Amino acid sequence: LRVAVHVPDFAGVGQIPAGEAQAAAIAGSGRVRGSRGKHAAAILNAQAGAACGYPWRVPDEATVLDLPGCKSASQRALLLCAVAGGAGEIEGLSECRDSTDLMAALAALGVGFTFAGDPGAGAAILKVSGRPPAALAPQSAAAADLPAGEGASTLRFLMALLAAGTADVRLRPAAALAARPHDELIQLLRSLGARVEAGHDAAGAFLRVRGAGGFGARSVLIGTLQSSQTLSALWLAAGDAPMVWQLDRPLSSRGYVDLTADMLRRARGAAALREDAARLVWHQEPGYGRD
Repeated sequence: LRVAVHVPDFAGVGQIPAGEAQAAAIAGSGRVRGSRGKHAAAILNAQAGAACGYPWRVPDEATVLDLPGCKSASQRALLLCAVAGGAGEIEGLSECRDSTDLMAALAALGVGFTFAGDPGAGAAILKVSGRPPAALAPQSAAAADLPAGEGASTLRFLMALLAAGTADVRLRPAAALAARPHDELIQLLRSLGARVEAGHDAAGAFLRVRGAGGFGARSVLIGTLQSSQTLSALWLAAGDAPMVWQLDRPLSSRGYVDLTADMLRRARGAAALREDAARLVWHQEPGYGRD
């Protein structure tokens, strides 16, 4: 399995100052190129700089700015490769804290990670040795009490992944993240057979997840989706049996859900997730993208 992480269009890239993005658009020369390594690139020329009245002069020759890989795509790529049996590769992975936190947690559960190439030259490829959720387990006693960092996507993706497996793990989110609402996903995971307990002890807040060994073949009515991460987490963790997911009203924002659906189809095949847009239904086929 090979996944390439790309930086989205200018409108979705927080790392570029708005003036530079606007300048590039005005000049018609600013583009984000698909990543062939750690980064994508934005091209700005002198005309673009002049259009926004920059106090400095951009060289006449095209200037290449290295941009980090997309964090949201990186999180999804890590999960897709982690649960696909056999070898996988991720190209252009973001080096943000959420990515490193998720990688550390997955490694503690038995996923193998090795960097190949030169990160400094933007040519690093992350090689992943994955295994399906049912085969994931803490690799040490300490790994059964697992830091989940500060990112909501890291925590929620791990919750769903563990619920689809068989391990018994306590996830330890940062205090601010623990205070955010997670009931929507907790209730759905419980309905799929997992035991999920939210609590607090001397070490702080935790979410204890004991998986049921898969979600089983079923139809799930989600109702009104409060967070797109809920549906993304379920899709990424599912794969042991065919599933039908249904909402009772349209999504208020589809961007991240569409990103997950697109990456899942690329990793597991075009038929892995079929949408019936008129009925707000998605049909998900079994499989994790194994070689």
